[in-house]
Amino acid sequence: MRKILIGLAAFLAVIVVGLVVAVMVVDLNEYKQPLEASIKDASGYDTRIEGDITLSLTPVGVSVGKIHLSQEGNAMSVGEFAIALEVLPLLSKEIKVSYLTLKDVDVNIQKDENSKPSAQAPSAPKDPTAQGQTPPVEVARVNVENANISYVDTQTSTRATVENLNMTLTAITYDSTKKGAGALSLDAKGSIKKASYEAYSLHNIDVAGSLKEGFVNISQMDYTLFDSRAKGSATVDLNLAAPKVSLKEHVPQLKLANFSKEILGNDLLEGVLDMQMDLDFIAGTQKQVRQSLKGTVVFEGKSMGIKGYDVDKILSGYEGTQNVGLMDVGSFLVAGPLGFMLSSSAKGAKAYEGMKGGTTAINHLHVKVPLGKGIATLEDVAMSTGKNLVATKGEIDMVNERFLGVSFGILEKNGCAKYEQEIEGALSKPSIKVTQTTLNTVVNMASSLFGKVTDVARVPKNKGACQPFYEGKVVHPL
Repeated sequence: MRKILIGLAAFLAVIVVGLVVAVMVVDLNEYKQPLEASIKDASGYDTRIEGDITLSLTPVGVSVGKIHLSQEGNAMSVGEFAIALEVLPLLSKEIKVSYLTLKDVDVNIQKDENSKPSAQAPSAPKDPTAQGQTPPVEVARVNVENANISYVDTQTSTRATVENLNMTLTAITYDSTKKGAGALSLDAKGSIKKASYEAYSLHNIDVAGSLKEGFVNISQMDYTLFDSRAKGSATVDLNLAAPKVSLKEHVPQLKLANFSKEILGNDLLEGVLDMQMDLDFIAGTQKQVRQSLKGTVVFEGKSMGIKGYDVDKILSGYEGTQNVGLMDVGSFLVAGPLGFMLSSSAKGAKAYEGMKGGTTAINHLHVKVPLGKGIATLEDVAMSTGKNLVATKGEIDMVNERFLGVSFGILEKNGCAKYEQEIEGALSKPSIKVTQTTLNTVVNMASSLFGKVTDVARVPKNKGACQPFYEGKVVHPL
């Protein structure tokens, strides 16, 4: 027995020495061209390997430096690619990867009118008797270091980028006995320095999550938006024909000054907003998203300001009101700071010229909009300035992009409207619904040109108690 063990040890020693010598002697760089051709046949991308190909023994692996792939304007380069396998599991038809590393990755994708679908690898003839089940796959760790991605659509002039992405995937398994996304399982944690789409950018993104049984669970999704830190989480059900997404986001201190400078291009807004979203939707076409969208959007702010516009002056019927309706003021309520971009009144941007002059102190802004079945309900939407309380109510058809009985009102202390305007029509081209209240308001605006305001502008009062226009969270300032 002792001689047998000694012989076996000597045999193994010879094998190990042989492997070491082979690793030292064999130059895999001689096989670059065949390897490049194999990658092109499999992916359809022209491949060029500029770095060295080296082998390692502990663990058994290979590393390749400076790989370039390209095809019709699309390109990818990898500074270093490395992979290591466990040998013994291969004997039992199992694939176990110790690690896979991608460093200094640059991906450039360009879409234009001449873009064609990526070339696909030729499929092998299907022979049911020859087809076998894919062996179980386990990957202990995948590291992606310093990845940069750029996407340009020349037809729409849109651009998106991801800068300095670092990601670690662990506990990766693939079970071919399970169907669809349920076959793959993994944990992930990573960071992105900057992600941009057009004028919008997220900075210092930290994410952590997992994929189990076809469910993506993003437990951490922190990022900086307009120099304001945000937190969120999400789940995605990939087991359905169209993935179902549940999303929660909270920006406790959204800096409006940064928003105004980055998006509006001026120094218009100041103060902070607390923004919260809790949404569910189906990730499909734009129509499917809008039809399935449900949840609530809430944002609230106090001690905010609008520079260069005196809303109280406008609402009091002074100079400039002949150019501005309550719809322009109300647009701020429907979309918060975005209202100044989204207003589509008859005068458009020129209407806001009539609002210029002075400043507005917003004591309290509150917007609560439940969403469901393609409808956005303006449940509690109001703001108070130094002298006025303005509110909005009604619904918006998100699928057909239309106003559904949306009204803007300037309110008395008891919540009743002293001036009111109702909006109808498409979101892109709204119109003021002509009612007695609207006519009264127009008369008031005309009267303001002569320095007086007539009582006819007010909403006719009943002898009894009025029907409150607003009974929400924001109180009258006076």
